[in-house]
Amino acid sequence: MPKKNTFISQLKDIISSASYSFNDVTEEVIPIFISFFEALTDNRFQPFVLHKLSDIIGVAFFGIISGCNTWTEIEIFGEYHLEDLRKYLELKNGCPSHDTFRRVFNIIKPSEFGEIMVMVLEPIISKAVFNHIENVFIDDNKMITDILSMDGKVSLSSSRNRRDSDFVKALNTLHVQSTELGITLVSEPIEDKTNEIPIGQKVLKTMDLKGKVITCDALNTQKELTEIITKSQGEYVLPVKDNQKSLKEEIELYFKDGYDKTKVLYKKELGKESSKIVTREYYLSPEINWCTEIDKWYNIQGFGMIHKTVENLITKEIVQENRYFISSFNDSIELFSKAVRNHWSVEIMHRDLDMYFDEDDNTTMKSNALLNFNILKKVVLSILKLVQGFYGEHFSKNSIRQRISYGFNKEIDNIFKSISFLITNKRK
Repeated sequence: MPKKNTFISQLKDIISSASYSFNDVTEEVIPIFISFFEALTDNRFQPFVLHKLSDIIGVAFFGIISGCNTWTEIEIFGEYHLEDLRKYLELKNGCPSHDTFRRVFNIIKPSEFGEIMVMVLEPIISKAVFNHIENVFIDDNKMITDILSMDGKVSLSSSRNRRDSDFVKALNTLHVQSTELGITLVSEPIEDKTNEIPIGQKVLKTMDLKGKVITCDALNTQKELTEIITKSQGEYVLPVKDNQKSLKEEIELYFKDGYDKTKVLYKKELGKESSKIVTREYYLSPEINWCTEIDKWYNIQGFGMIHKTVENLITKEIVQENRYFISSFNDSIELFSKAVRNHWSVEIMHRDLDMYFDEDDNTTMKSNALLNFNILKKVVLSILKLVQGFYGEHFSKNSIRQRISYGFNKEIDNIFKSISFLITNKRK
């Protein structure tokens, strides 16, 4: 996997190398996101309500960041740490049951919940980046500030009754990830993989894409998508595979024997991944008039190729592959290569949800509950990335969660202090 160099990874390296300490913050600050839970619409019949909505979400948040992955685990955590949690939450009727967590999370509107979580996270992480990273433009000439990666994920264990008429499909969710800030900006449910195309286009129509480069998987490389991105003043780097077969064949033939090497931008990366040597060669060509389909797409300014060579150091086997792209720009091989690399960010987020939060083992069947649980897990994941530099290079995200579970009071205070430090102090 290509080496990451996003703002959030740079921030982690800066904090680690500067040896910042939790003790550098003298004042404890209650996290801003706790107060935002109060803004959610509560559709429950209030005379029968025992637990505040913000308390239910708050316990779930603290439980997840402390290593809980299921409703039952959150209930057990909440009961055990009830007095500790009352430092931040009211909980006048004790800890909610696991059924209450599931039921309440199912009546929360995922669109509203997701928007509020982004409203909490984006200003915190953006301010931390602005305070500690000197140049926040990925590309100064184009004033690019972020690369947004779009892809879908299926929650495998959320399906039921695979052999009878009551079959329930697994939840499939489209994610739009800020690869530089490490935030999931959109989590939109989709019925099945084929519906990902119009859902992705609908989502991008609502977003401010100016100063952003959009990437996606090949399924979403559609003419309509290039129109939406262009009219929103965004840029794009989109993969071309067999779903756009004639276009792929033309690009493949061009790079095989038809291009002027003096006009094509080139970059080479060499790295070791486990027992393999991986070489990536990036090509970006401004020559576009030869393409017979050029007028069918919006704002294609360049065609790109990545030639990847993998040499196994043990077996000496060598595997090569080419991948092809269309791009709305043709003058920056650095931006092109970074956009291709950064697309892995959304895949890494999916992997982290499975690895650290057992997402594929989550058996919650009600889609709203599962989607809201997924959104809260992604919030925790973003916070862990933000503070990881304070813990040192040997601490994984899961190690931090384990440490919080062992010493909840101290470690939660440290999390709050580190967030406060990042948003109130500037790099010297």
